[in-house]
Amino acid sequence: MKYYLLQPMMLLVVICISFSLHGQTVPSPVMNMSESEYKVFLSQFVNYPEKALQNGEEGDVQIDFFCDKNGQVTERLVSKTVSQTVDSAALALFDLIIWKPLPTNAPDVMSKGSLTFGFNSKKFRKLAKHRGYVQAPPTNQPADTSGKIYMVEKAKIPPEFIKTDDNPTLADYINNELKYPETAKKLGLAGTVTLSFIIELNGMPSNIHAESYVGGGCTEEAIRLISDLKWTPAMVNDKYVRTFNKLNITFEKGRNNAIYIPNQNNTGI
Repeated sequence: MKYYLLQPMMLLVVICISFSLHGQTVPSPVMNMSESEYKVFLSQFVNYPEKALQNGEEGDVQIDFFCDKNGQVTERLVSKTVSQTVDSAALALFDLIIWKPLPTNAPDVMSKGSLTFGFNSKKFRKLAKHRGYVQAPPTNQPADTSGKIYMVEKAKIPPEFIKTDDNPTLADYINNELKYPETAKKLGLAGTVTLSFIIELNGMPSNIHAESYVGGGCTEEAIRLISDLKWTPAMVNDKYVRTFNKLNITFEKGRNNAIYIPNQNNTGI
């Protein structure tokens, strides 16, 4: 199965490989994000090393990998290379991606897949101009670089929304900045969008995934807003860590914006 994503910025191909074990097909790894959510992730986090840009280093980097039944990557290697600097950028991007656990009835074996990132300097420069930065912000220090993801309630110091004069709280930011899509208003659509995401070591949200949907553009608008949030990461043992978080955003009829509702399941902020 192949997916051609993130046009026109760059070509990305996910090649999922299913294989048979004792006559039973083992499912291939599946990202936690949908294709559209994945495009948002890539547009924010892809980095093209300046040295590689200057040297005109372009092409596809293919990463072959194995996941265990819980969706944890146990091994990954570069099977198609561009250069050391470009390969490193591709691996750094790959390491941020969350994979779904296999079904409970799947064999307790490794699943395998292949992920290809296409690096094109012209398209990347257009993306950088659009998003307002060439390289994603660096990791905050000191940081836990093991890649481990903590539930937010397990952090000694939880992640903190970076406030501004106009938006001193997270609720203010969401209620002020998120607009009710015109299509949803015309169709009379309302409801709650629940988004899960990871707050990374640089304070940016990644792996944004809609766990409940509202049509008419509401889900897309909620994802857009969350993708623009900036945080001070959580801390464990005096180090910044990655944390899993959830937010509920409710769209109500008769309003021009949306309402932020804190989660009640101890996985939110």
